[in-house]
Amino acid sequence: MLESVKKKSGELALLALILLGALAARLGHSHQGLPYLHHPDEPHTSVVALEMMKTGDLNPHRFNYGSLNIYMMLAVDAAHYIWLCRSPDEVTGKIVTLESVESQVIPNWRWETSHPSFYLWNRGLCALLGTLTCLLLYLIGRRTSPIVGLTSAAILAALSVHIENSAMVAPDIPVAFFVLLTVTLCSAYMESGRTVTLFWAFAATGLALATKYNVVPLVLVPYSVLAISRRKHAVRPHWLWWGGALTTMGTFLLCMPYALLDLPLFLTNVGFEVSHYSIMGHGPNTVGRGLPHFAWAIEQLSESLSIPGLALAAGGLMVALTNRKLLPLFIFPIVFLFMQTQMVVGFHRNLIVLYPFLALAIGLSAQQLVTWCASKRPSARPAILAFMVALLAGLLLTQLHEAREIFFSQETRTTAAKEVARLARERQWKKVGIARSLRIHPIDLAHIDAEVVVDTTAGLRTLEGQLDAIVCPTEFEPIGPEAGIQSRRIANLKKGIPPGEATWHIPGGPCLLSGISINPGVQIFAAPFSPKVQK
Repeated sequence: MLESVKKKSGELALLALILLGALAARLGHSHQGLPYLHHPDEPHTSVVALEMMKTGDLNPHRFNYGSLNIYMMLAVDAAHYIWLCRSPDEVTGKIVTLESVESQVIPNWRWETSHPSFYLWNRGLCALLGTLTCLLLYLIGRRTSPIVGLTSAAILAALSVHIENSAMVAPDIPVAFFVLLTVTLCSAYMESGRTVTLFWAFAATGLALATKYNVVPLVLVPYSVLAISRRKHAVRPHWLWWGGALTTMGTFLLCMPYALLDLPLFLTNVGFEVSHYSIMGHGPNTVGRGLPHFAWAIEQLSESLSIPGLALAAGGLMVALTNRKLLPLFIFPIVFLFMQTQMVVGFHRNLIVLYPFLALAIGLSAQQLVTWCASKRPSARPAILAFMVALLAGLLLTQLHEAREIFFSQETRTTAAKEVARLARERQWKKVGIARSLRIHPIDLAHIDAEVVVDTTAGLRTLEGQLDAIVCPTEFEPIGPEAGIQSRRIANLKKGIPPGEATWHIPGGPCLLSGISINPGVQIFAAPFSPKVQK
């Protein structure tokens, strides 16, 4: 009895460490880039939620994604707005009001908001859902054995691709959570036979579909479990054959009421996405249908899990296919992957929902390996388990170290603004010119205790005699279908950069004209703009 309690306490302690590590790693990544955005798709959710908060119009007016994720972010935004009201605005020093919150500081540029902390809180919710997915995975695996539960949860907690996407405002992590919630409830129903549990599984399916439409194969899971239950359980909830569909659809419409209230736009947007993924393709992300897409998907999964990890997942999948209790739980990833191979667009983030199942499959393989080794040499079992714990702990600690570095790092434009602020204080600069193409955020500009002029590089050169310094990108890079036109613009922009070497330089990547720049290189030229280099 006492030994059993000790084992259970140790198991719960390990689970707590895994979940804390998972949350810390994801929250560390959530600070990346801010106040600048490095993920082009985040505004599709966050900007819509912010505009809802400001206008009170709960129609998202965009149904390319499900609406549930937007409404969840809206709830977070409302809470964060109340939090911001506790102190003056860090840029203006005034009281924060709804009118002062701008979802787009620059017209027609969705990647700069007046209060980027809204993105931080939105990412925090995604990080929490990513962590809770690890907990659900443990609950599913624990029904087989503690080894499967803990191993699966630890692998997902330390999986880099899952961590990175958990720090991004997008529907992929939330939908993976709702998919796992559905599977967890189905697994619980297979064990208990309680009708209410399967009812909630159908409701969770509706939540998943209201987050992202492409998880529609999830409907098969509660129905397959219901079919199995007809022989296993004495009580047969026959009404769920039609009640389950009504529950799923009702939950979907409850979370997406404007799918009916704005039916023409809903059908237009969904129809576009079907054509987009089935016919049109997406530039460099276009993949051949069938075997080419399958090969591409396997390549993406192997890069994230490694070849040995993917091989272990394949072994665990074979175990699941021969286990009556596990087979229904793996119906979704098998059908989902097949459905994806029939598309001509390949985005890795569409595969995020598969990783929890791959982690579970690896956990099943680990259990089989431990059982086999213990059968050959029982005395080796503690050593094998210790090795597994050390290996998984090392993987998670590596991710925590990377998250710590990201948490304490700052964007190159933030670094440049602080450097300009320091120089302005030391050298008594009165007026500083900053190239518009850098898109330095007002939060960073507020650090500079001098008059700031934001203009094109050519415009700044016309003010050369009035400026104490000019701040501009180190290099430019054209992208997209208009690269030829951009190249001519870049040539003109380079003409406006002061001659010679920069006085100060913050290394980084290129500055993009038609896309978001990630840590662009910045150079600072001090008047009289001589080529002399300051050491």
